[in-house]
Amino acid sequence: MTGLLLEGRLWTVDNGGILRCTEAETGKELLAERAPRGPAWGSMVHAAKRVYYTSRSGETVVFRPDPKGAETLAVNALGEKSNATPAFSEGEIFLRTNQAAYCISEAR
Repeated sequence: MTGLLLEGRLWTVDNGGILRCTEAETGKELLAERAPRGPAWGSMVHAAKRVYYTSRSGETVVFRPDPKGAETLAVNALGEKSNATPAFSEGEIFLRTNQAAYCISEAR
């Protein structure tokens, strides 16, 4: 997984399913905890003060980044495996699994 650099901290989920927050300047690990749905290959995305990523098992995880403990806000199952990064455009979220692509948006 490609990490996310946010406010001088690097956020990643490793192949063992551990969510990590590391101080970028010093390399000091600030947080290491079990990720809500295991490992991920795609990148994390920051939007609306939240971090989004899709696990390899196909759940999109949304959390509030805090080096003292990441607060999971939502976990949404796609029902299929995924190795992709969520994408955002004009209020819509685009998600890809190994079988399909999805666009999620609020009713207008």
